[in-house]
Amino acid sequence: MSTPNNWLIWQTVITDSKNVTRLDLDITVAVQNCFTIPNGPFQFCKHSFDVYQYEFDDVKNPRPPAVDKFGNKIRTVTVAESYLSTTKPGSTKTRYNAHIEATIQKRGVFFAIRDTGVCMSIFSVAVSYRVCSEKPNNFVIFERRIPLPDNSTTLRVSGKCVDNAVVAGNSDLYAMCESSGNWSLDPGVGCHCNAGYQPSNGYCQGLFRNSKIMVICM
Repeated sequence: MSTPNNWLIWQTVITDSKNVTRLDLDITVAVQNCFTIPNGPFQFCKHSFDVYQYEFDDVKNPRPPAVDKFGNKIRTVTVAESYLSTTKPGSTKTRYNAHIEATIQKRGVFFAIRDTGVCMSIFSVAVSYRVCSEKPNNFVIFERRIPLPDNSTTLRVSGKCVDNAVVAGNSDLYAMCESSGNWSLDPGVGCHCNAGYQPSNGYCQGLFRNSKIMVICM
């Protein structure tokens, strides 16, 4: 009996190709315990699988390579014993999520899961990348940025006050885009609304009053 050699291959195209150098893969599986399979364990049964990547630039005519030339193996995922299913794989209690970070340099990438003996069900595969989104922070707007791939490095980004706001004190309007995709601001960095305007969901909106009503201008 030959060793099993099964492949699941999928394609991902990166829209922010000039800036994205790291992708996050989240693979959710359920794996059968080899020692609980009837008449098992089988000769090649295992509790692990391999994940590969193959990069390409021609996104208009992408062609996956032959499996024997797939290239870069980025991880062997071994499922922890506590997650192994002793019955039919699929129980939510035994679903295992493998998180993998992949470094990329080109516009497109094929990912593949290779099975050489694992008995498993694949529930989901998600590919994503991290972004520090453009949104107001303490009445300061910072443009959308892609974090640096190094988890220990942050990216300094300059910002500007939202409309109808001014700098609070003499603070330098900047924030750090962290590798997690979150903004980090020093406590003293910020702006405040001009006279005649009030805070509303991170922005400053004008107030018009008369003796009976108050209307917020949108």
